[in-house]
Amino acid sequence: MYNRDEFITVIKELESKDDSLMWKTFQGKSLPMCDRRVAQLVQLKILIPIRRGSNVTWFDETHIDRYIECTRLRKQGFKVNQIASHFGGGINIDNIDMTQYQNRQLTNEDKIKILDTIDQLTKLLKDNL
Repeated sequence: MYNRDEFITVIKELESKDDSLMWKTFQGKSLPMCDRRVAQLVQLKILIPIRRGSNVTWFDETHIDRYIECTRLRKQGFKVNQIASHFGGGINIDNIDMTQYQNRQLTNEDKIKILDTIDQLTKLLKDNL
């Protein structure tokens, strides 16, 4: 597990070993990993840090893999917002809690939320077959 600074250091080490992981501007200038990029990727839910406590976030090997996949998609010409869409806003199966709907009459809004969640999960499963 890595805190944010350690995560950035690990990515920078990977970039120094493999130049293909380095982000580039449209003019071809190299953009090494920085705190602002991590913040942007977290905000867009491309990277979803593990929260422990109120202000402590951690990253692990899965975040590194996701970052590498994000980098490869960017090299293929996708913009960061399109990449965020590819990841589907980061559905986490552990965060789906249906207990709030048990033993009560469902409103149309509740039904729509449930159907939207089912649609997102179906898309996620089909994309990963």
